[in-house]
Amino acid sequence: MRPLRALPFVVAIAAASVALGCDASPHYGPYEPYVFDAAQDVTAVRLCEHADDPDADADPLHPACRLEGEDLAAPVVDVPDALHVFAYNVERGYELDGQLAWLAGPDAPRPDVVVLTEADRGCARTGRRHVAREWAEALGMDYVYAVEFEEVEFDANGAVADVCEHGNAVLTRLPMGNVAQIRFAVTDDWNTRPELRTYPTGTRFGGRVALRVDLDLGRRRLRFYGAHLASGALDDDQRHAEIDELLADAADVTYPMMIAGDLNTHFYRFDALRSSESVTRTLLEQGWVDSHASLPFYERTTDLEYGLVIDLIFGQNGVTFSDPWIGPADTLGTLSDHLPVAATAHF
Repeated sequence: MRPLRALPFVVAIAAASVALGCDASPHYGPYEPYVFDAAQDVTAVRLCEHADDPDADADPLHPACRLEGEDLAAPVVDVPDALHVFAYNVERGYELDGQLAWLAGPDAPRPDVVVLTEADRGCARTGRRHVAREWAEALGMDYVYAVEFEEVEFDANGAVADVCEHGNAVLTRLPMGNVAQIRFAVTDDWNTRPELRTYPTGTRFGGRVALRVDLDLGRRRLRFYGAHLASGALDDDQRHAEIDELLADAADVTYPMMIAGDLNTHFYRFDALRSSESVTRTLLEQGWVDSHASLPFYERTTDLEYGLVIDLIFGQNGVTFSDPWIGPADTLGTLSDHLPVAATAHF
């Protein structure tokens, strides 16, 4: 009979354990699936409100541009236990055909999530193609695309002769929800003001953007940010403000998170300057994990012009990494001014 007398105590302990487990589990909150668009003619349909007359925008550094996305993936049958994450600054897509040919070959990674930065949409310089869409089609993935800059050409009379878009995308086969763009309040300004222009000329309207996506993994969820931060070597204050804004968006997230993309961390590879690089310092101080930390910095070059380590993948809230990979320069060095990075994320 003594074991029965102990039963209420055992039940109480079990109940407390369950309660503690519930308290310790992630709080996911609401989830709003992303509603995809129909295919659009990127030579005719612009995503920004003032595309016909960008100078009429009261805030040309923060233009009102809607997101775009298409459903190109087959339904997910099995959710992977780990995600292979890939990030690539594709340099507008000048060498898109070469990139897609490499992607179809045996040596390319087979990612579950892709971040593309500097992807053109309907620009004359890249054949009026939609770079992110073509990557998504090649990989059999859905995509969501955010405009970073409107690329505008003015004729000799100062009238708009051509407008296209340039931005960032997240691609995946997994269901996406809670999608948003974070158009950074502080960012670098590439727009030559009207009073300083000599026509004909070109300029760009807009600023840096991050994409926020929650990936639905069945009983789990992962918050994913695809980011492109200010690019100037001396723009560290701007990048610091941008990463702070991104992290403020993520402040209440208790489930696994990742940040990937071109973070323009110019001083990260240099021993003497690393502590002055604010983006990686901020992330590391807040417990984020560098996916490629196991590699020596001399093996981590992604910027081919200056030999910098600026394309990165970070994780937090239980995310760990294996299989860090940098694209080979001998194969990919002519396809962009960046090399891609990849890693397997476990959580």
